[in-house]
Amino acid sequence: MYANKRTSPVKFDPEYSSSINTTGLWYLNVVDESSTASVYNRYSILSRFHGGAELSTDYQFKTDPTLDTRYLRVKDPREKENRVYRLRYIVPSYLETVRDPLNGFVIRTRTDDKRRLVPQKVLLKPIQGNAITTAKFYNPAGATERIGAAKAALAAGDSNRPLDPSVLDLLPEQQNLYDPYVSPKQIEFGSKIASTIQSAKEVTPLGQSDTFLEVTLFDHTIINETVKNEIFTVVSVNNLQGGFFAPNATQSNAGNKISWSTVSGDNTSQGTAYLQAEVNDVDGPASGYTFVLKNVVGDLYYTPTSTVRFTQGVASMDLVAQPNSFGDVDGLDKAVRTNYLYRVEGSNVYTIAPGDTVSDDEGNSYYVSTIDDQGDFEDTFYIFDIDTLQERIPQQQDGIYYLTCVRGNISPFPTGSGVGENFRNFKFSQPISQLYPINYKNDPLWFQVDGGTGVRDTAIVDAPQTVSAADNYIHGLVTVNDAKSSSTREMVVDMTLN
Repeated sequence: MYANKRTSPVKFDPEYSSSINTTGLWYLNVVDESSTASVYNRYSILSRFHGGAELSTDYQFKTDPTLDTRYLRVKDPREKENRVYRLRYIVPSYLETVRDPLNGFVIRTRTDDKRRLVPQKVLLKPIQGNAITTAKFYNPAGATERIGAAKAALAAGDSNRPLDPSVLDLLPEQQNLYDPYVSPKQIEFGSKIASTIQSAKEVTPLGQSDTFLEVTLFDHTIINETVKNEIFTVVSVNNLQGGFFAPNATQSNAGNKISWSTVSGDNTSQGTAYLQAEVNDVDGPASGYTFVLKNVVGDLYYTPTSTVRFTQGVASMDLVAQPNSFGDVDGLDKAVRTNYLYRVEGSNVYTIAPGDTVSDDEGNSYYVSTIDDQGDFEDTFYIFDIDTLQERIPQQQDGIYYLTCVRGNISPFPTGSGVGENFRNFKFSQPISQLYPINYKNDPLWFQVDGGTGVRDTAIVDAPQTVSAADNYIHGLVTVNDAKSSSTREMVVDMTLN
């Protein structure tokens, strides 16, 4: 059958006339599969209409035409909301400083309260002499749950902390498992930097056989009473010369005072501080160390063409990166407002320290191997429609919503005629007119047909994603490559890749 979104296979012949019909004839324009031997297909509906001599290999007799052949329409009972990809959005009842979602609002990564920065993913590896490669931290509200363990491991349970397997068959909101915003698990490192575990997972790095724990940490702070009011600055240094540095984790005195100055280049860094901690950055740059400073006075920043040198007595080391930049993909200082506009001014801590050590709940020691900021969405996704399943009542019930979101930063392709430098920063929304995949209502599986070859692939069970593109000439015009594909699936794929 010949069909596409512009031409219908149903046609009308006004010149057709017979003894019983002189007013024309409606007909279907179909592929000829029965008129000649070269096109004959005994399995086609037309061959059944026309009848003819049966073959020994035919699956049914065809001596006479089939009189009861008919077309059956595939029904699609779904409402339009169920033909698009949506996000399940839950606002916990215990949060009082948040609002319900609104149309037009942009989806962003949640930042913490103490820094207004995204969480950091920290890989913990065992220190030398510790044979247990995976750190173990347990849920404070349910000591039988090991944070970050896989479902199978939770079902099996540790030998001394078994978990009821029936819990794992419940929905996430019914499991009552670790929730960092209800019963947070806080850990403290050797430098006295403390942080809360948001989530965790066991990972096996590429090329390695051992399994380690990767924890996602947020709300960095200081809980040790002796330095609770200090502001820490974390810096990366190397090239130790002349002796050793003397840190002090509880006091600020002449014994742990440190100074720095520029010894070459046009960098103007100069000042003093007290050395809170010095740790060996085991998996960092060669001969690298991490300083945790407190009571910083003066300027401190890094430029690759200058040498900023820290000294304490006869010992010295050189600055090799921007302060507080660990985890940032661009190496930016998180304490500087021009880099992070909404960060909390004067936060106690802005980053975890590479090489810092921590003890797990079973007394084993681990060090910080790598640090990566969790990252934020590079693309813009905004709320187009909201389906409220359950209203949020503070302190009583969670709010549950289904959000239909659309990508809002489609830019003109930066090459070709009609595109100049002035237009490359323009960003437009996916076309709302293509929000729902077109199916003509008579073929819900139309997306299975290849538009170029006409071949149907029944293995495709859902509409594929579209590819949205902004027009090079008409600014604001955004089109999709195939109207029968799903633009909301494109949004979900882009969001996942972000």
